[in-house]
Amino acid sequence: KIFNSDAYKSDGGNVTINVAGYNWDGSFRVNFGASQRVIIDLNDFDSSLCINSTGVTQQIFSKYREDQTKMWVEGKYKSFLFSEDAIKKNKKYQYSIGSK
Repeated sequence: KIFNSDAYKSDGGNVTINVAGYNWDGSFRVNFGASQRVIIDLNDFDSSLCINSTGVTQQIFSKYREDQTKMWVEGKYKSFLFSEDAIKKNKKYQYSIGSK
């Protein structure tokens, strides 16, 4: 359980928008799928949407490790901001890298 999350039902196939691979043994159980979905609005990049199948990090004990999984399973999306102004207006956290 530490390295793997719970199993979720998922639709899709190799010729669908919701790309997924499945077993050919008659069960058609999905065994892999798209890890990220992105919809880019070329007219307004700040209106773009995205979702990860897991979360924003893969750090094992982070509360953000699987924070997007339920939304991904339900076909929901989050804002995918591009412009510096939109990012600054919507930021919740700031992470800085550098020496002091």
